[in-house]
Amino acid sequence: MRILIITALALLLSLTGSLAATPKGTVPLTSVTIAVDGFHCMMCPDSLQPDLTKLPGVRQVHATLTPAQVTATLDETKQPVSAFVTAIAKHPRAMEPAQSYSAWLLIFINGEMCSKDKHLCKLGFEDLVKYLKATKGVQSAALDDTGKVLHVAFRPGALLTTTQLTAILTKHDTGFTVKYTAPVK
Repeated sequence: MRILIITALALLLSLTGSLAATPKGTVPLTSVTIAVDGFHCMMCPDSLQPDLTKLPGVRQVHATLTPAQVTATLDETKQPVSAFVTAIAKHPRAMEPAQSYSAWLLIFINGEMCSKDKHLCKLGFEDLVKYLKATKGVQSAALDDTGKVLHVAFRPGALLTTTQLTAILTKHDTGFTVKYTAPVK
């Protein structure tokens, strides 16, 4: 019992110290890129963008027709990435309000040994798809034709963050990087 109390106090002190090291008011923000299916004209991203900015924890949103995507900056303590992607997927289409969009989080993967290659061998990263599909809250996961981009859709009510997704993807060290916004060319 005494060891348990000492361990609990040590943990509490370490947490207090780490909280004191973080400047007050500083919230870690995450930038993400979401692929959207269902945009037909500029009215689609133009009507979606203001509604997304009203969501709690959404700091910046930019929706584009070409490519059909949304880039955003999120405070994931208030708006986990899975909830944000689901909000896009539930949003009524501008010209067809009875229908909604399809939306996928884009996860960009790369490795040092193949960073200059336009395509990666999909077989090398199929395990990542398997890990994501086994994650509670993930509806689907697939690699694109380049083998460098994972498309992830979430089940309604899922509360997954990019930190959690990164932990799942990097659990088995395969020497690659994970990014949630398109790499700068």
